[in-house]
Amino acid sequence: MTLSIVALITLSACIHVGWNLILKQSQARQLTSWLSICMAGFGTLPFVWAQTTWHIWGIALLGALFQAGYSLLLAYGYDHYDLGVLYPIARGVAPLLSAIWASLWLGDQIHLGGVIAIILITGGTIWIGVRQQQVHGRSWRKIGRAHV
Repeated sequence: MTLSIVALITLSACIHVGWNLILKQSQARQLTSWLSICMAGFGTLPFVWAQTTWHIWGIALLGALFQAGYSLLLAYGYDHYDLGVLYPIARGVAPLLSAIWASLWLGDQIHLGGVIAIILITGGTIWIGVRQQQVHGRSWRKIGRAHV
């Protein structure tokens, strides 16, 4: 891997973490989430407009709607849970959702090793969030319920 690729990956990770911190610290999380989605979408549109064929736009729109839903759900979660609790759970569910998406929509075959990896990654990151929830003195059952 070249240094420029490592630098881009590192920059991407920093932007990702920064966005989550901004979202968690925002007083208007839903608005912040929508603005982030719009900025990302409209900011990249000029770069992909001429490069994308029309049949891809439907897939892109579906992906954008899914991402918008995820971002708004994350914003809602930050209203009720600590970053150290919610973030690992959200990150842990992503590989599982990606695998399901790839299987259902793209026809991807997930072999036993892949299934085991997904279970370990998803289970491990969710365990981190659950453990953080316990450390903060709240029960796991409250994860699904809003509390203020």
